[in-house]
Amino acid sequence: MKKPYQLIFAVAIILFSSNSFADECDGVDHVLNQGKYNSALLIVDPLLKQGVTCAQYYKGLMYLRGQGLTRDFEKGVALIKSAEKKGYPAAIEFMESFY
Repeated sequence: MKKPYQLIFAVAIILFSSNSFADECDGVDHVLNQGKYNSALLIVDPLLKQGVTCAQYYKGLMYLRGQGLTRDFEKGVALIKSAEKKGYPAAIEFMESFY
């Protein structure tokens, strides 16, 4: 009797853990690629105030690239490092390629 519950629990963990980072920032990358920086900030800033990891990553990129913000290397790297420490995959990959 325990096996079906264990299987359901294992599947739920796999499904929810793989999407845990992407859900709140869906669409930010698309908006940035379209050059709609103000729209990206409208998405990212409220999430950043809540401490959402993907928002730290995207706002950091925006600072580094000067997208809708004054280019600021220190702020950008600090935000991306914070997202990296929280385990955000894109931030980890970015910082690995950065160094």
